[in-house]
Amino acid sequence: MQWEETTIFEIVKQHKAAERKRCLADVNAPTWNLLDNHFRYDRNIIAGTEGRESIQKQSVYGCSEVLHQARNSFADDSFREEIERIYSDKNPKKFYGIPVHYNFCFTDSNAARKLLGLLSQALLENGRLLGRRITTVSFYKLDLQHDEDKWDELETICRLANGTMLVIDFTDNDSNAKIRRRPAFLNTSSEKTDEEVLKRFFRLMEKYHQKTLFVLLENPQQRILQKYSASESMGLSFVRFIEQIKDRATALKFLAHLLEESNVKDFVPKDWENILTEQQQYTAESVTNDFNYWYSHAMQDLVYTAYRGCLQEKAKPKESSDNYAKLQNMVGLKEIKQIIDTILADFQIKKMRQEAGLLSQKKSLHMLFTGNPGSAKTTCARLLAGILKDRGLLATGEFIECSRSDLVGKYVGWTAIIVKEKFKQARGGVLFIDEAYPLNSDDKFGPEAINTIVQEMENHRDDVIVIFAGYPEPMEDFLKSNEGLRSRIAFHLVFPDYNVEEMTEIFALMMKEQGYTCSKRFLEKSNDLFAEAVTHADFGNGRFARNLLEQSIMKQSARLIRMNAETSAPSRPLSRKDLITLLADDLSVESVTNYRVEKPSIGFT
Repeated sequence: MQWEETTIFEIVKQHKAAERKRCLADVNAPTWNLLDNHFRYDRNIIAGTEGRESIQKQSVYGCSEVLHQARNSFADDSFREEIERIYSDKNPKKFYGIPVHYNFCFTDSNAARKLLGLLSQALLENGRLLGRRITTVSFYKLDLQHDEDKWDELETICRLANGTMLVIDFTDNDSNAKIRRRPAFLNTSSEKTDEEVLKRFFRLMEKYHQKTLFVLLENPQQRILQKYSASESMGLSFVRFIEQIKDRATALKFLAHLLEESNVKDFVPKDWENILTEQQQYTAESVTNDFNYWYSHAMQDLVYTAYRGCLQEKAKPKESSDNYAKLQNMVGLKEIKQIIDTILADFQIKKMRQEAGLLSQKKSLHMLFTGNPGSAKTTCARLLAGILKDRGLLATGEFIECSRSDLVGKYVGWTAIIVKEKFKQARGGVLFIDEAYPLNSDDKFGPEAINTIVQEMENHRDDVIVIFAGYPEPMEDFLKSNEGLRSRIAFHLVFPDYNVEEMTEIFALMMKEQGYTCSKRFLEKSNDLFAEAVTHADFGNGRFARNLLEQSIMKQSARLIRMNAETSAPSRPLSRKDLITLLADDLSVESVTNYRVEKPSIGFT
């Protein structure tokens, strides 16, 4: 009889099939207990969305081959050292237990899984594992916070992984978004709950760590293991592998390996180094992206030439709905974020008191945002509406944006009707009145609009939040235009101008979001432009960065067309590097001259 290792899911499947066919009636008691007690759990935790199982292929690599493949996968020195320890003659080639566990911190999860496979192969060859089964469980999809039965199932998996590898995946982005959208409002409360779940999980690992090999997959930003080990005494030993960042020479070696291993290596151009985008540092993911771009175009432009120019339009990525995370990821605005956290907490407690039947003082929730152009007033207002909707604090999260021209009518009496209609549209959400100060005019329509706004702010105080926005000084005059206006505004947020470092960071982020990279000189030159721009009054903040990038992209387009026309082979397509790289000459230096008014200096003369 030939024995072959299989997965637990396959055993569960066969067990359930045998039950249906009534084939288990004559099974003796010990065997029945084994099947019934060990394999009766929700198999979706392994085979469904929560995880998966696989059997490592049988092959003999040897230490040198494993190290060679690891180098081609951007493995760091700690991975190489661990492989050498596994193959060391000092170790017995027999399973006595698990001396260390592993932690992979990689942005590119595919690169991490490839190294994980090499690690598994090395352990199997040296008798460090009893079986070739690799079980992977998505930690957040288990929803351990809300389902106690999942803890029993997870413990069953830990026990059944005896002598094999159990991979705990923390990198599922959709799951992380789900966790962040929990009903629990306060961030500290949510983090506290997650800490308790993690603490209980690590205790479970400690229970089975002698015979089950645990591997944690996480993003470098998560630092789950580091945070936990810093706050708790842990009885497990981990070897940590971090995503390697390399120089161009190493990246070119990796690219050469990818080209050599591809099935179109005969079509690799002589200047293949140009496939690699010019940047200061490289990861396995960035090199692989460049290779994949070249490969897809080579297949259509060089191999199957009938498809030349027949590129499929890339699907638009799904837009994340986590408004709070978007707000926190915005550059600068530290004080604004703190004030918004306070506002959110106030809203939440007010709602909790109402739901608990407690007295809750009715107070105004309307706001005033003041700041210069491009200081992110509109963006923050829109995100705030989304956050309040996500947290269940607003019914619809509707965001109605308007200005003076949207609120005044052509004839007497029309303005009040228009304003009331805007409040109806914003019911359950936010009415954002941008540059509201022109309403403070000498004609009869502006004052009529202000009076109606004040009245409707009171009428809709429970279902509409009004946010006024504009320049600081004109908005102060606007508040004086009606006695009841200032008293109905509970929160005043002052948006500061961005400094040079923040402008450079915003510019780099905009460039990345649009799929561009740049030369080192381009970034240095842009920093110099921002250093000059911030000395001018009303220089535009984020709008200036956006305009500068748009003009730079236009200049890059002109440069590429000119360059392609001058080449000896005009039919040769531009490389991915050409299309996404901005050079110093592409910067629109004349953009700064649009802001000629110097900011007043502070001091004595």
